[in-house]
Amino acid sequence: ECKIGAGGAKYLSEGLSHITDIRELSLPCNDLGQEGAEELVEGLLQTTMLSALDLTWNSIGQEGIRALALGLQQCRRLKKVSLGGNGLGPSAERELS
Repeated sequence: ECKIGAGGAKYLSEGLSHITDIRELSLPCNDLGQEGAEELVEGLLQTTMLSALDLTWNSIGQEGIRALALGLQQCRRLKKVSLGGNGLGPSAERELS
């Protein structure tokens, strides 16, 4: 709950590209928004061991969810993704399945 926003997500994404063996990432209530989600995907693509991701209550929206859905397909070990409180509609749920 640090409210890192999109700018912080960019820095975190850059750091994730150097920590490829991270297993869990929990970022609830950080006001990432669509832009932050898109930034975060870049770093998540570099992780090889990520199994759980919590992005609840980040105002990600439909376009941010779309970016996550495309990027997270590459995270083969990912088993749990928490996205509650992001205003997901039926179309976003279909993209994530």
